[in-house]
Amino acid sequence: MAYDKEKVYKDLSKDYENAKSSKANIDTLISRWNDAYEGVDKQAPNKRLLVKEIAKIIEMQKPNITEPFLSTNNPAKLGHIRGLRYPDKVESWLNNTFSGDFNREDFIEDLVDTALREGTTWIRTGWNYKQRNVKERKTLPMEAILADDRNPVYIKELENSMFDVEYVKTLTIANHPTARVCRNENCFPDNTARTMEEMKFFIEKEYKTYYDIVEMGLFSKEQLSELKTKINNGNTNGFSSSSVLESVRDSASLEYGVDLNKTSSNLGRKKVKFISYWGFYDLNSDGKSIPIVAYWVEDFDHLIDVMDNPYPSGKIPYDKVNYSKRATSLWGKSVAFFLSENQNVKNGITKGILDNLALANNGQKFIQRGALDFTEFTRLKNRNRYIMVNRPDGITDGQYNSIPNSVFNMLQMVSNETDQMSGITAMSPALTQDNISKSNGNGLTMSQQKMSALVRNISGLLSRMFKEWLVMAEVFLDDEQIIELFATDSNGDEDDTEEVMAEKFYDLNAFKDMNKASIIVTVGTDVAKMQKLQQLNMLMQQTKALGDNEVPPEAIKALVAQMFDLFDMYEDATKLRTYKEQPNPMQEKMVELNMQMAQAKLEREYAEINKMNSAAMVAANRAQLDGIKVNADSQYKFAQSEEKKAKTEAHQVESSLRPGESYMDMQEKLAKIARGDING
Repeated sequence: MAYDKEKVYKDLSKDYENAKSSKANIDTLISRWNDAYEGVDKQAPNKRLLVKEIAKIIEMQKPNITEPFLSTNNPAKLGHIRGLRYPDKVESWLNNTFSGDFNREDFIEDLVDTALREGTTWIRTGWNYKQRNVKERKTLPMEAILADDRNPVYIKELENSMFDVEYVKTLTIANHPTARVCRNENCFPDNTARTMEEMKFFIEKEYKTYYDIVEMGLFSKEQLSELKTKINNGNTNGFSSSSVLESVRDSASLEYGVDLNKTSSNLGRKKVKFISYWGFYDLNSDGKSIPIVAYWVEDFDHLIDVMDNPYPSGKIPYDKVNYSKRATSLWGKSVAFFLSENQNVKNGITKGILDNLALANNGQKFIQRGALDFTEFTRLKNRNRYIMVNRPDGITDGQYNSIPNSVFNMLQMVSNETDQMSGITAMSPALTQDNISKSNGNGLTMSQQKMSALVRNISGLLSRMFKEWLVMAEVFLDDEQIIELFATDSNGDEDDTEEVMAEKFYDLNAFKDMNKASIIVTVGTDVAKMQKLQQLNMLMQQTKALGDNEVPPEAIKALVAQMFDLFDMYEDATKLRTYKEQPNPMQEKMVELNMQMAQAKLEREYAEINKMNSAAMVAANRAQLDGIKVNADSQYKFAQSEEKKAKTEAHQVESSLRPGESYMDMQEKLAKIARGDING
């Protein structure tokens, strides 16, 4: 990338100087808060405070704040947003990453400790990708060498047409998201920004050796060679502190065995001030501000390189959480900001009590003249058991002066106020099951609210960090990791063999559109658990009231699985969600027999119905035939009557046409009858 190196370095280093000078006041405040934690009085450097109230409060707060995030292995929950692919698989990868390889114990511990002591914790999210070259030596024939896609780095012909071949195989040894807590003295946010949205750059200073810079894998050989020459030939500025906070921190580190001024001149030991600049800058001089990252060494004012922001979101990879947020400011207030006066009051009262006790005559004996003679007085000094006295009331013992009750009332009043401000009550956590049961989960005391607010702020920070991890995973995860994710069930057991995985289709775009994801961080506080458990119990009662026929079994199973989650029984919850009832073989046989019997009964009923239908059809056909026969007979008789009628009519017509002939025939016939020729 072509750019004006001198001009760019001048602009970016100016931002660095402005941020450092503007941060001087907050550095002084943080140093004062750290002194209060350590019990150091700057007005009397040789004196130590008698009561380290702030240190005790912070140490009691830390386990109560860290435990909710460390007691659960599934803190991240993905919201249901349309368009996301495989949310269950992605959620599983996110939780396994945070609870597995990632050192969440140290991360959460440092995050909480810094927020309590200094008011603000900056974290840096990123991605760790490392590869390593491994040499592989083989003895192969020429055919195998030609069939291999790799190019050998060494080859030597042996006897019997064999060759000694050496390959270099690149292995990915790390490819996962990262997050770390930054030191406040080395963090320089945009001095013109009041909120995170207004921040245009963020600068972090680190101490790195030459080999640390090489291991980053970001720079060319020419750039590294130039840097190596400057480190060997130049004089570093040592570990001179660039801020009040850094100088105080370095001096305090000597008490714990850390001395940054004693190093070796070896390249692997000699450290330089390595500056990382993340922000937005018009690098191409085209009027457009683009996300960039720049690296330089402050000791030599040497700019190594400026490049595009490598992360897909293009955001500055730094975020923060405050113990108590200050309006329109990137920096927050610490515990010492609220409790310094209480600590001073307690120390004043305690010193007064101790001075009173020190000046008292306790342990002394007062003897009146004449109460003892010289011999008995000598016996008294020699601590003899028996002493003869002249007057029993002549010897009295000294004692401590009485302290007014108002002194102890004042101490109790200060302690109560400290408890309410810190969230710690009577040396016990503010968020307990007892506190919740007393208020039925509806009302929280002031100390409970303070603790809940801090846990909620850290949950918001983790939610944003998880989202950045998912956005980066879409770009940086390789295909093998995604396939392994799909080949593993929710219990972490591999459910696919290599042969099945080779033939099975996997969606390599499982992390697509992760910028749309809504992530909810669920913490294991007793308050949240008890409230959630009460809600689930109420739902269970409602489902019981509705009856078994009104509520599907899957709904009951889901409610019970959520209860398992609340008690950190994640494996049991997963088994319950994925459980499918396996019936008894005898029951399966009985069901099968019952089905066969029902089928046979049904077939018999069908046969009876068919038989009845056949008889009915025969009767109907017979009735139809009888009807046809009757109809045919009637039609025949009607035809015969019609025929007779027709003959009669025809005869009548014929008779009418030949009346004379008929009369003559009739007369002739009658005459024959009369003669006896024809029988009548």
